[in-house]
Amino acid sequence: MSTHSIPAGFVKYALASIFIRKLTPAQGVILDERSDTLVGYGGWLDLFFRTLRARNISVHLPRMVIYIAEALPHGAREFIEGHFGVPVFSHYTAAE
Repeated sequence: MSTHSIPAGFVKYALASIFIRKLTPAQGVILDERSDTLVGYGGWLDLFFRTLRARNISVHLPRMVIYIAEALPHGAREFIEGHFGVPVFSHYTAAE
């Protein structure tokens, strides 16, 4: 029996593909709620805004974005603030 490792790039691509297919329900919630604040994990927020930009998807933009629990990927804050004009804030409350 041989074991094969899955390349990290493939896993990242597969996860991104799953997210992009699931974007329509998330987009629907954002359109319906028209919230002033969008809160989420740093990686999800980065992927969400990059997908909006890449697919030219229009949604109601929040007045601010808050990332929690994990850091934003490098360059994500500049990307979101630069392309969408939405300020990005961090909220981290450790309880260790």
